[in-house]
Amino acid sequence: MIASTCMAAESGDSGRSVDKVTHPERYPVFNGISDAQGFEDSWVNNRNWVLSNLSHAAYYDKDKLSNTMAPFLGVEEPYQKTEAPLLRFYDVDGAQGFLIVCEDKAVLTFRGTQINDPNDIEADANLLITSFGSSKVHRGFLGEVNKLWDDHILPDLQEFTDGKPVWAAGHSLGAAMAVVAGMRYEFEDVVTIGEPRVGCDIEKEFKAKRHTRIVNGIDPVTKIPPHIPFVYEHHGDEIKIEDPVGGPNLLYDHAPGDYSDYLKA
Repeated sequence: MIASTCMAAESGDSGRSVDKVTHPERYPVFNGISDAQGFEDSWVNNRNWVLSNLSHAAYYDKDKLSNTMAPFLGVEEPYQKTEAPLLRFYDVDGAQGFLIVCEDKAVLTFRGTQINDPNDIEADANLLITSFGSSKVHRGFLGEVNKLWDDHILPDLQEFTDGKPVWAAGHSLGAAMAVVAGMRYEFEDVVTIGEPRVGCDIEKEFKAKRHTRIVNGIDPVTKIPPHIPFVYEHHGDEIKIEDPVGGPNLLYDHAPGDYSDYLKA
């Protein structure tokens, strides 16, 4: 049934499919640009599109990510560098993300849920709420950030960003992790793609200057955990987008590639 749905979707005009939702690592990012100048121009003209593509690229493994990002950073081997532009990859017990550092900015991006990773499923399912200062957050999301923050991300931010403005981004589980990171660091903006609810009273501990929450159509992940006052509530400024041709669709609206396509449109 799923296979036939995928085939039907991919033969349609919109190009939407279940496979694009469940296996974003199979699909290209940054369609329409190919070099560092294109990356910089897009950053100036459509920053949320760039951050959406980075959120999609977070699903790539280390080698594919390096090969993909190298031309946009203007280098051949971004992992071999110790000064900007560079790329730092994080992977600890299933929690993943990466940091790119350019001459004038940096972006920290977290990977979302991979359906074949038991760690991700366990993190998503850990719905217990826990205190974070004056806020309350999803214990699973907090735990994923904790794996990376103190020993990896924070030292890199301190060593490599050198006072540069830093953005944070992510899709799905990665979006929730970006929000938790925004409760720990003064990012210029935390831009989330298909973000689930993270907790409540987030604003009481939020250190980032802004939180932009992008929602495609009726993306089901943005509706979980269920809205419960004083337990699970959305935070941030919502930007609503949708497929200009096919309209909202409960099956397809969570695909990170579609988020990028509609943001570019």
